[in-house]
Amino acid sequence: MPDTTEARTVSTVQIGPANAERETGMTYRQIDYATRKGFLKPLHVGGTGYSREWTHAELEVARLLGRLTEPRVGLSLEVAAGIARSGPGRYEIAPGIVIEVTT
Repeated sequence: MPDTTEARTVSTVQIGPANAERETGMTYRQIDYATRKGFLKPLHVGGTGYSREWTHAELEVARLLGRLTEPRVGLSLEVAAGIARSGPGRYEIAPGIVIEVTT
């Protein structure tokens, strides 16, 4: 019987300290912290100060995480990460307080 499994290539992007904020809205230190805490999951972690390799899907999570934690929104990293991983939708972040994410 022939093998019908196909090799899948995942498209990735490198994000280094110089372009982290432009790509995600987060400083490189914020990305580093979120990665060390497990809220962001790059494919390759080079350590503090080095470029990291990201899938496009994980880069979108990082971008949304950056928007949700910026001062005018002000969500905690833990709450923002849960919402960013869940994608678009309505989320009750406190009794009577609902946030809608439309990306």
